[in-house]
Amino acid sequence: ELEVLANPFEGFTVGGNVGYADSTFDNGTLSVGESRLCEMISDPDQTAFPLIPVDCVPTPGGKAAPDISGNRLLRTAKTTASGYAQLIYPAFGDAEWLARLDASYRSELTQDLVNIQSTPAMTLVKLRLGIQEPRYDVMLWAENLLDTDVANTAQIYPSNLNSFRFVSTAVGINQRRYGVTFRYRFGAGVR
Repeated sequence: ELEVLANPFEGFTVGGNVGYADSTFDNGTLSVGESRLCEMISDPDQTAFPLIPVDCVPTPGGKAAPDISGNRLLRTAKTTASGYAQLIYPAFGDAEWLARLDASYRSELTQDLVNIQSTPAMTLVKLRLGIQEPRYDVMLWAENLLDTDVANTAQIYPSNLNSFRFVSTAVGINQRRYGVTFRYRFGAGVR
């Protein structure tokens, strides 16, 4: 992990960070909780499941379980990065103008222990423009400025208790949004 922060001139700040985690399961790791998958793969009536690239290994309990050695850890991005640029300069009295741009990135995420389902890499950008004063802030903002449209997370569920069929669900990120925020500080009013 690496982080950088700089103030090239008064009122202007830039910063960023990058992280790398090549986290995988150790050799010999079995996913005993996924043993039902091995049962379905070995069932000749389940035509779709033999196509799943899973190595099923017998466990001491007698059931077979997927060998997940070397697989990526669940919902762990290999690479993450974020950065921002912020400019603050005097407006009038104690008030200041603020402009801030934030961007973040994360690489693909595996969504199960056997690494057959994943969500794609994504980049998100946010922008804030406004005025801030010791007692109040007024900000125009935009989230997901590039209107990125990817799944943030996904999960496989059985369609019902009596079926070997599964349903994949995905939760997307919010679409591009704009707004105005007004904040007032009661009491001392000091930021």
